[in-house]
Amino acid sequence: MIELRASETPPIVLPWNVLIWRDDIVPDDSLLTVEQVCEVTGWTKAAVYKRTSRWHRTHGTVVPLPHCRLDGGGLRFRAGDLRQWLRDHAAQVVAGGSPALVVTRKGD
Repeated sequence: MIELRASETPPIVLPWNVLIWRDDIVPDDSLLTVEQVCEVTGWTKAAVYKRTSRWHRTHGTVVPLPHCRLDGGGLRFRAGDLRQWLRDHAAQVVAGGSPALVVTRKGD
């Protein structure tokens, strides 16, 4: 058992997906899996795969998510590209309405 003195505080433990925004902890060239992108974005696997689908990219049904495919067919995402994509496609939303009101969208 560890005893803490009054001046000592236990360390704060954060989930890794919160740390994705710290490029000093998760370098830009770090490769993320589909599961990790799901944790970061809160999307389902289907939503992530849809944003990487060639058909959806060519038919303009979604804004494509930057990704790369490994030789074995694995789908990976560079942390820096994902961070930038999320910043570029963020929408400022005002809560309290039903449905939520989008105030501004970058790029519009």
